[in-house]
Amino acid sequence: MEIKKYHKGDGHLLSHVDRSTREIDATRPYESGVLSTPNASDIDPSRTHLNFNLSENNRHLNDVLDYIRETTGRPVRKNAVLFFSTWVVMPKQYQRFDGDLEFAHHFFEDIYDTLLLFYGLEDSDVASAWVHMDETRPHLHLYTSPIYRAEDGTLSNCFERVVPKRKYWKLHSFTEDMMRSKGWEDIELMSGTTREGNWAVRDLKRNGAKEKVRELNELLAKKQAELDQLNQNVNSQTELLRKFMKEEREKEKRLRELQESTEILQGEMDRLNRDILRSRTELAKQGTPDAETKILLNHKKELIRSLIEHPENLTAGERMELMNLNSNQKEGFYDIHQGRFDKRGHIL
Repeated sequence: MEIKKYHKGDGHLLSHVDRSTREIDATRPYESGVLSTPNASDIDPSRTHLNFNLSENNRHLNDVLDYIRETTGRPVRKNAVLFFSTWVVMPKQYQRFDGDLEFAHHFFEDIYDTLLLFYGLEDSDVASAWVHMDETRPHLHLYTSPIYRAEDGTLSNCFERVVPKRKYWKLHSFTEDMMRSKGWEDIELMSGTTREGNWAVRDLKRNGAKEKVRELNELLAKKQAELDQLNQNVNSQTELLRKFMKEEREKEKRLRELQESTEILQGEMDRLNRDILRSRTELAKQGTPDAETKILLNHKKELIRSLIEHPENLTAGERMELMNLNSNQKEGFYDIHQGRFDKRGHIL
C-alpha cells in the first residue's frame, strides 16, 4: 500500500489510470490519445478490458477543481493538494487470472470501503477507483480529494487533516484488521520496507524526513537550553565558590594579623608587668611600697617568720642567706633562735 499526493500539475495522472479510451505504447512518450508508462511493458493488452472502476466517478483535473470549489464553497489555492492516491496490490494468495471479476470486485470493494472509512471520506470525494487487472498483479488506484469535515460541519480541502502523519502509520494495520473482520484471512498488505518504517511514497518520505528533522531540531534546541541552564548554574556556583574561598582567605589573613597583634600586645603586657614589678621592687627598697607591694611584703614577712620558727629543714647555705637577710633587721636570726644554728628555716 502506498499513498501519494498531487497538485495541479499532476492532473494527467487521473486520465493515466483510465485505459479504456487509450492505447498502450511503451516506446512513445505520453501524448494525447497514447498512454506510455514506465511499467507499460508489464501490461497485457489482452486483459485491459478486465479493468474496472469501483466508483461512479471518473473525474479529470477540471472536474476535481469544480468539485472542490462546489463542496467547500471556497477558491482553490495554487499549491493545494487537489487529490491523493492510495495504491493497493492484491496479495498473491488471492490472485486469479481466470477472468473471475466477481472475486476481484469483492476483494477491492472491501478495500475501497475500508479506505474511505479510514480517511473519513465519502463516495462523492472519490475522483476514480480504477482496478488494473492487466498487469502482473491486480491492484487498485484510489484517487480521492482530501475533503476534511470538521465537527461543526464546515468542509475544507486539506490533505494534512485528512491524512496526518500520525494517522498514516496506522493505515496498514487498520486496513488489515478490517479486511480480516470481513473474512479475508492471512492478508498482508504491508511490504517489508514499509513494515520497517521506510515510507513507500517519495512525498511522504520527504515530508516525514522534514518532520523528523524538525522534531530533532526542537529536541536539540530543548537540550541545548537545558545545557545552557546547567552551564549557567555551574558558572553561578563556581562564582559563589570563588567568592567563598576569597572570603576564607581574607578571614585567614585577618586571623594571622590578629594573632600577630595579640603576640605583640602580649609582649608589651609582659614588658609592662616586668616594669611594674621592677618599679615596685625599687619602691620597696626605698621604703615606700604601694598598697599591693605592702600586702606582698607583709605576706612575705609572715612566711619568713613562719619558716624561721621551723628551721629544721634549712641547709647551711639557706642559714647563711637567712643570716644576711636579717642582719639589718631589729629582730635578727640570733634573737629569734637564741644563737642556735642547728635548726632550719626558709626564706623567700
